[in-house]
Amino acid sequence: FPTGALSLDFRSKGKVEFYGDSYTVVTDYNFYNVDINLDASTNTIIFNSNLTVNGDLLVESGEMQIGGNTATARTIDVNGDLYVQSGCSINVDQMYSGANVVHTLELAGDFINEGTCAFSDAGGYDYDGTSVDVQVDVRFNNAIADQVVDLRGITQFYRIVSDKGVDDNYLLDISATNAANFQLFGQNDFIGSGATAENSNALGLKSGTVKLGQNIIIPNLFSGTGTYDVPSSSTFWIANSQVTVPSVGEAIELYGKILVSGSAADFKVYLSSGITMGGTSTFEV
Repeated sequence: FPTGALSLDFRSKGKVEFYGDSYTVVTDYNFYNVDINLDASTNTIIFNSNLTVNGDLLVESGEMQIGGNTATARTIDVNGDLYVQSGCSINVDQMYSGANVVHTLELAGDFINEGTCAFSDAGGYDYDGTSVDVQVDVRFNNAIADQVVDLRGITQFYRIVSDKGVDDNYLLDISATNAANFQLFGQNDFIGSGATAENSNALGLKSGTVKLGQNIIIPNLFSGTGTYDVPSSSTFWIANSQVTVPSVGEAIELYGKILVSGSAADFKVYLSSGITMGGTSTFEV
């Protein structure tokens, strides 16, 4: 790509390379391995379409943009690993203005970022959701294996979702080489919906174990007026990371499990009712 004819089936084997100057992809595709290898780091490939990658997605030269300057939500579904090399980037349309568009990046493998990734146009913390026109929800969805998020370059998430099956058996392990490489900008004032519902906030717990490791700092986990819920199918693990919950809301409603470990771990909860526990929930330090 951008030229060439699809006379072979690349869904279960092989590799497709997108190369050349800047251009826009408007056709939905389903391939196995995909490389983004543009001629220059300043060139951009815009996926104003859906893309399914049954293997790995590698961004090795240039910028990959999710969604065009339209109100149509797009999905990038990667069943293997996503690797963004140094000098490369993933972005959204920073010039879009209109009704909020929510794109989705589904990941079943590991995510390694050595470049720069900005998964919204917010440009900073947007706890009430008023400063964003376009965002990408990054959903980690492997229900049968652990996943690693290794942030070696600046990564600006808007929303992260752990959707790893029906229990907390499998791990989503997030760490960064520098505190500046992890930022979570998204709306975090959604009120909890109980033991089995997906948490709709910027750190969206649904299932699996979310381990926040080295150099992960969340200065404001929840700013709603009710509860931030940890579902019964989730474990929230603060492992040498720093998480703060200011005094705006009522409580962390714990249906699953919270773990706090490591000498550098710092978990501060200033809510009026602190952490409330129900059912078979567990809090372990």
